[in-house]
Amino acid sequence: MLTYQEIMTTDLSVLTTAAEKWETMAADLAKVEKRYGETVQKITLGQNWHGLSLEAAYAEFATTRREYKSAQTEAKSVAKILTNAHASFADLKKKVQSARDDAVAAGMAVSAAGRAAFDFTRIQETAQEQALRHDPDLKGVEESWTSHIAAAVRAMDEFDKAVKQALEAVVVDGNLIDGTIGGFNATATPVIPPDRAGAQRAEVHRRGEVDL
Repeated sequence: MLTYQEIMTTDLSVLTTAAEKWETMAADLAKVEKRYGETVQKITLGQNWHGLSLEAAYAEFATTRREYKSAQTEAKSVAKILTNAHASFADLKKKVQSARDDAVAAGMAVSAAGRAAFDFTRIQETAQEQALRHDPDLKGVEESWTSHIAAAVRAMDEFDKAVKQALEAVVVDGNLIDGTIGGFNATATPVIPPDRAGAQRAEVHRRGEVDL
């Protein structure tokens, strides 16, 4: 599970960088596929080769070229998933930051682990400090703010799991009659599971506050 600290310190720009590299890979594969068709596969399309060996080569070469096409489709889908994931992760990180800011505005200090505790450094009057330290409700308020932050963290973690699921699914070749076993996915589509992709965008409501 993602932690508050991981969310706050991770550089999300690496996702767009990775997406760009996958797009570049798809473009490079297109060049290789074209060159393969114009050189290797071409020899099975001429008039100087006949017989069973031609039939076998024709089928194998055609399968190889299809794999080059499938690899392009797969690479583009991975790139799209990463691009879409970056946008959603950025939005979800803002919600975690907003939850943290809500807690701080209510008088809390938030630790690197995302736990909220009343910030007594902001209290000047000794009597008020003593009263708050012995307030039986203070612990509950602190836990409420910690839960508020944790809810935003869980939302991002749920989306992270959905992205993982999408990336795992997009590289699976489900066609058992295309001439390859465990090849590239010719029907790869950049879809992040909707059952997770909606819940993580729900607004996280404030559950408690401290009167200063």
